[in-house]
Amino acid sequence: MDMMLLEGVANTTFTHKEKQVKIVLIIYAVGCILIRTYFGVDQGCTSIDRDCVGGTILMVATIRKADENDIESLAELIQFYAQQGIMLPRSREVLAKQIEHFVVAEWEGELIGCGSLCQLGADLVEIRSLGISPDYKGRGIGTMLVDELLIEAKARAIPKVMALTYESKFFQKNGFDIVEKEIFPEKVWTDCIHCSKLHCCDEIAVMKVLD
Repeated sequence: MDMMLLEGVANTTFTHKEKQVKIVLIIYAVGCILIRTYFGVDQGCTSIDRDCVGGTILMVATIRKADENDIESLAELIQFYAQQGIMLPRSREVLAKQIEHFVVAEWEGELIGCGSLCQLGADLVEIRSLGISPDYKGRGIGTMLVDELLIEAKARAIPKVMALTYESKFFQKNGFDIVEKEIFPEKVWTDCIHCSKLHCCDEIAVMKVLD
């Protein structure tokens, strides 16, 4: 099967060993499947080359569609956040039914992040279950996952993307605006019947309108 290499730059940075590292996105097209791999490139590197002089390339993550082999790792990551009251729990049975809606971040074969889209109406989707393994926070992986979900929403011609979050600054950095929860249809709350904060929700609603 032919492989085509596309290259672009993701608009985020992180700090590694006191150096600012920009994120470079490499897209491999294998047949009809796109696999996005992100590399951290410090200021000494001028190209995607592991032997570059004066700089270091750090593979950050590969972003891809989830599949059934990810269910166990997804369940564990989501449960980690659910136990802290940050994310709603998802059973393995539910994940199996919804797996096509998830994207994951992977590094050296380990699932280190996830996120999903849930369609709420003809013009609205919600980002759900967005989480990063604690050891990998601060590397721009959350932004990579959001970017992937926005690409998916745009491909489906859905112009509005919303989320309920405790991390409103993260979403604002990624082009979302804070909005009132009340502007969303009641379907937004179908998951909330499982939440201990059903009658005292303190999450912040954010939304981005795609071009």
